Amino acid sequence: MQQQPTILFVDDEPVLRELLPLWLAQHGYRVLTASSGEEALAILQRETVDVLLTDYNLPGISGAQLIEQVPDKPALVLYSDAADFPEKEKHRLKIRAVLSKPIRREILLSALKDITLRS
Repeated sequence: MQQQPTILFVDDEPVLRELLPLWLAQHGYRVLTASSGEEALAILQRETVDVLLTDYNLPGISGAQLIEQVPDKPALVLYSDAADFPEKEKHRLKIRAVLSKPIRREILLSALKDITLRS
């Protein structure tokens, strides 16, 4: 894996798309953002990405549909309450971690480190 792992962050909340990349950049990550699954797929055609970080409930192409279309990318999912996320869905999609919203930065950073160290 490259020195600065690249994350594709997909979320329809503009404030989160603006703030999270700034914080992750301080921790050595390069972050590309998309506001929809469709936009994410377009980015994936022209960019190399190490990790997909996506909201599960996106308008249009959902987070699940996005993950299904890029099965070779490790995926982290944002969900309203991670404890309520269906375990079967997590296994079916091979999701590395489900994180609750609002995002706790230390949990996200730990999950990203785990993925980037394994790859």
